[in-house]
Amino acid sequence: MTYPVRVVRPTDTLSFARELMQTYHIRHLPVVENECLRGVVVIADLYTAETVVEVNTDKTLVDQLMVTEHLTVEPTMLLVDVVEAMAERHLGFALVATDNRLEGIFTTTDACRTLALMLR
Repeated sequence: MTYPVRVVRPTDTLSFARELMQTYHIRHLPVVENECLRGVVVIADLYTAETVVEVNTDKTLVDQLMVTEHLTVEPTMLLVDVVEAMAERHLGFALVATDNRLEGIFTTTDACRTLALMLR
């Protein structure tokens, strides 16, 4: 998994979220409030909001676009179970948390890196 994880607050603007995503080359940005996981902003949703809906990202808050239904896994969960759950749900990421406290994120990029190590 990737740790530490870049996060935003529900009250941050979408333009701030987009800037973080561009700066750090990330596609999934967890939303945390008072150390508790609230949701996640996905870059594809942000692009859609900007281009199709023409949302003003300087004024629109993260909580208006974040996804609250996402795959959350325990850090002790077996890797095979995580990737199987991601594949079944056609997801590119799983948030790693204990008691709704974010500990990391596991993405398809992490899975590819792990697969590459195993194949070497």
